[in-house]
Amino acid sequence: MPYKASWFVDKRVMLLQAWGERTLEEMQENSDIMIKAVREGHPPVHIFADIRQVTEYPRSLKEIKRSLSAFQEPNLGWIVVVTENQLISFLGDVVSQLSQKNFKSFKTPDEAIAFLWRIDASLPETLPTYNDIAQY
Repeated sequence: MPYKASWFVDKRVMLLQAWGERTLEEMQENSDIMIKAVREGHPPVHIFADIRQVTEYPRSLKEIKRSLSAFQEPNLGWIVVVTENQLISFLGDVVSQLSQKNFKSFKTPDEAIAFLWRIDASLPETLPTYNDIAQY
């Protein structure tokens, strides 16, 4: 399974890192992990996904939307994704519009972290650095 999930900010921001080829089954597993985190966390719980090293992913928008049941969680805050792939950013925008959830993509982890800190004043004043937490 080419992914790892951990808390970036305890019970508030979940970090999901993925790499390699992504399947619909793995995306559903990730969604199940996100659901558990959102339900156990302190709302709003944000998802911070670094998918810069994903090489293949499903292309069916209908199947992708179905595999992301976490988008239905009421305590879900923002989903921020780090990717340089414009197609993934576009698909994320479409899925988020269909599910009416907040989504934004960034090219670097630092941009994503700065955004989360700006939009959620209840996060700690000092957030961890990405390099302190992330491990592939």
